[in-house]
Amino acid sequence: MTKEQFLSLIGSAESGSEHPLGRTIYQYVLSLVDERKQNGDDLGDLIISQPTNFHAEPGQVLYTLAHEKAKTHPTTKTTTRV
Repeated sequence: MTKEQFLSLIGSAESGSEHPLGRTIYQYVLSLVDERKQNGDDLGDLIISQPTNFHAEPGQVLYTLAHEKAKTHPTTKTTTRV
């Protein structure tokens, strides 16, 4: 997995987060996407998609499917322990 794919995955997974750290991660990845768009650069694998099957247990675990429909990424299940 490349750095771009990793950032894209966690940025997408955290896009619906209410946790301050999750929101910060999402905002950081979003800023990278916006910067590339403003510079006219290719986004490559840096894609933020709306996750599906999002389920968070406060203070415990985040479960989601990210990039389910993105052309450049296979369906990926993300589990993040906090």
